[in-house]
Amino acid sequence: MADKRAEREGAGETGAMKQKIILIAMAAAVVALFALGIVKWEQAVAWGRRLFYQGRSAAVRATDFSTPQLNNVPAAQQCRANLRLIESAKRKVAQDKSMAIGRLSWDDIKKELPGRQIPRCSMGGTYSIGNLGQMPACSIASAGTGRDEDDHIVINY
Repeated sequence: MADKRAEREGAGETGAMKQKIILIAMAAAVVALFALGIVKWEQAVAWGRRLFYQGRSAAVRATDFSTPQLNNVPAAQQCRANLRLIESAKRKVAQDKSMAIGRLSWDDIKKELPGRQIPRCSMGGTYSIGNLGQMPACSIASAGTGRDEDDHIVINY
């Protein structure tokens, strides 16, 4: 067991050594390009700036956590229409079953939905039915913009 651990540690040292050798070779190549006049300082600075700005732009794009549901009023309107359909189906099933309190499942209300299909939020939110007496909800809920028209919420029906 100790021999295998030593082999792995040795392999890690070999990998680290290879990385160091590659970095030294790259640095030597860059120095040689400058020394031989193949690359001018101004040209290298321009390349460096371009790479820096491209990298920074890529990093900003990769960390752009803005949510697509913000300010998408038509999608929010469709989501609210779906929530109203779900609530209407809940009320119909509850009335048919003479229920005033309790919880219904998707299987219970599917038959009352158009096409017997559970609606889908166009922005990728997921719907929860909620108990009787509670409105159904979309996981996106409030878009956080301070505007009601892009929220995925139905307060009353």
